Amino acid sequence: AVGRFGAIHGVFHAAGVLRDGLLQGLDPQAFALVAAPKVAGAINLDTALASEELDFFLLFSSSASLGNAGQGTYAYANRFIDGFAAWRDGRVRAGERHGHSVAVDWSPWRDGGMRVPDETLAWLRDRLGVVPLRTDEALDVLAVAACGSLSNPRVLPLAGDRARILASFAGDPVRPI
Repeated sequence: AVGRFGAIHGVFHAAGVLRDGLLQGLDPQAFALVAAPKVAGAINLDTALASEELDFFLLFSSSASLGNAGQGTYAYANRFIDGFAAWRDGRVRAGERHGHSVAVDWSPWRDGGMRVPDETLAWLRDRLGVVPLRTDEALDVLAVAACGSLSNPRVLPLAGDRARILASFAGDPVRPI
């Protein structure tokens, strides 16, 4: 890419394989199938681009990183991405990397490619006040995350009933933007 275009200005790491299931009794190959695209992908991109003067390094995570017993490996892989963004942000602050780092913990998109069962969407709406993000809302989140105006290396975009959503996270360090 550098040879063809002259420079790489930013990274969007958007990888994911979804295989629902509990971690207990999980086959190591099944674990690797789900974890590798996110974990190895992030590490390899960072290693390959460590000396590039990037503007941003944006990683697609999932709200599943908050925990989901039925998606153990997927939750693990996304939690890794969240921690990796924080680690890389530290490397940027230390002058060892370039480009602000942020993990976007996506909640369901209304028109997204990873479909969420209707029962899960109903639970999110009824219990937390969360509804799927519209595409324009998701693109706005990407623009804000890529421009470097966030002070946190992790963002959880949620749409729906603002008061109910904030009440659901009472006691957690959630800062609405």
